[in-house]
Formats: sequence, structure tokens, C-alpha cells
Amino acid sequence: MGDLAALTCPNCGAALEAAGDQKEIKCGYCGTTVIVPQAASRQPVSIVIPIEPAAPIGSSSASRAIWLVPLIIVVSILGFVGFIISSVMSQVSQVTDSALKPFAEVLTSVPTIKTQLRATTAPEPTRAPRPTDRPQPTETPAPTATTVVLPTLPAYAKLVMRDDFSDPKSGWDRTTAHGNSMNYTDNGYLISIGGPGDGESAWVKDGLKDVSVEVDEEIQSGAGWYGVMCRVKDGVGGYSFEIDTDGDYGIFKYVFNANGNTSKELASGNVGPGLLNNEGLNHVRGDCIGKTLTLTVNGRVIDQGTDSSFSKGGVGLIAVAFSDSANGLDSLFKDFVVRSP
Repeated sequence: MGDLAALTCPNCGAALEAAGDQKEIKCGYCGTTVIVPQAASRQPVSIVIPIEPAAPIGSSSASRAIWLVPLIIVVSILGFVGFIISSVMSQVSQVTDSALKPFAEVLTSVPTIKTQLRATTAPEPTRAPRPTDRPQPTETPAPTATTVVLPTLPAYAKLVMRDDFSDPKSGWDRTTAHGNSMNYTDNGYLISIGGPGDGESAWVKDGLKDVSVEVDEEIQSGAGWYGVMCRVKDGVGGYSFEIDTDGDYGIFKYVFNANGNTSKELASGNVGPGLLNNEGLNHVRGDCIGKTLTLTVNGRVIDQGTDSSFSKGGVGLIAVAFSDSANGLDSLFKDFVVRSP
């Protein structure tokens, strides 16, 4: 066996002993392999010192610190940029909200409007009322009288005739028959009807077309109708303008024939309260102008009728007792006047 050589472990410093012919020895403490110097063979001694593998670049604390600096800088820059962007976006959001607020209010109010419209167009159904056991009849209101104001007719300039009945030879009938009589008196011309429902008429002249006929009349006794006539002709007929002692009036067309006289009402009504003089004179006027027939009483135009059956004839007076007038009718006429346009 060769000579022992004293060695020291280069790693842990422990003492090593190796024979002279050993080329390597392993440390019993740390396990490091040590090359034994070759003194006996006089060869150079190679000492193998185990070296830990070099750590990769950047794996050491210093390298890691060096690489963290740019990373921190980048992160800081990104954070700062993010903060700036966040602030800008917040300001933009506030400005946008303020600008869009009116439109948002309009848009949010639209559903309410639509709801209201739907509620309006779809009303609740109406419940049918419960029928009453015995419905009361509804009174029909009386029609409201319509007052038609007719224009006042002029006093025509052309005087056809005038008679105050002072001359008994002026041409009027002087007859007495069937209880009736027509004659001149000291105060005018009197037509006297002796019983109810009977009547008489008298006329003068002939061939008169468009005329106005007027007279003053006074009731002496009884009750009935009285007035004036125009375009009247024996055996044919004529028009009359009459009022009665009750305040009624009528415009009539009379037809004379062999079987008796007939009449047709062309206009009628009531003259109204306060117009007639119950005691005293009433002025009656009838106008036959063309086919228009107009009645005027005490200066007020009362009504009009139209007819074209008779175009010309005489002018006259008429009196008819009521059918219920037991005393007949005595009608006194004064101041008879006929004019034409």
C-alpha cells in the first residue's frame, strides 16, 4: 500500500487522507470528490474543485432587481395613463349625461303618453240602467211660437175710390132677406146678420187688379168675422181679409157657384193680445198685389198668403156670424178707401 498523504477538503475544510496511489478521494462530510496529488509518480497534482452551475442571467437578486426597474416604470406609466383615461372618461360621461338629460326625459315620458292615449281611446263600457217598473210618459213641449215681423206696406199714391157712406147712392147693396140686411145708416154702412152661422158680402167696381182695400169697422152687437174683399166677382169668387171678435184672423179664398159658396183658408192665426179694440173702431186692410195677399190690422202687418186663382175683380165688405152666436152679428163699416200702386 502506498504512503498516506494529508489533504483538506476544499469545500468544507475537513481533513482527508489518501494513499499514495489514489488519484481521487471523496469527502466523508460533504461528499466532495477531491483529486489526490500524484507525488509518488512525480506528476503534477490536479485539484478538482466542484463549482456550482452558473445561474442563468437574471436569476440572481441583482439581476432580478435590474429587470424589475423597467417593469415597475412600465406599470407606473400604464397606471398613470389609466388614471388619466379614467378621469377623462368620467368628465366625458358627466358632459354626455348633462347633454342627453332633456332627451332622456322626453324618451322616458313617451310610454306615459301612450298609456294615457290608450286609456282615452278605450273607455270603460257603460252599464245599462236598470229599467223602471212603470216609466212615466214624457210630456211633449208645446211648440214655441215664432214671430215673423213683416214689413209695413206703404200707402199707395193712386186713390181709386173713397167712400164714407154718407151718400146712399154710392153704389152699395141695400137689401133685406132671410133675416139679414145691408144698408146705409147715419154713421156708415151696416151689415146685419140675424142668426148664427150666416153671412153676407157686398162689393162695388170691377176689373181692379193690384189694389189695397181698407176700412174702419165697429161691432154693434153679436160676435163673428168681418173684413174687406178684393178681386171679387159675382158667380166666380174672390179674396177676403177678416178678423173676428175673439182676436183671430184669416185670409180666405171664396168660390161662388150655384150649389153654394165654399172657402179655402190661405193664412190664419191670432193677432195677439192688446192689438184689437174690443169697444170702438178697428182698422182692417187687405192688399192684393200680384199673387201675394197681405193682411194689416190697426197699422200692423199680421200675415201673408199666396194664390193666383183670381187676377181682377171688385172690392167689397164681408161679415159672418159665429155658428154659436144666437144674436148673429151687426158690423158697422166706416171710411172705405181703395188705392193702387
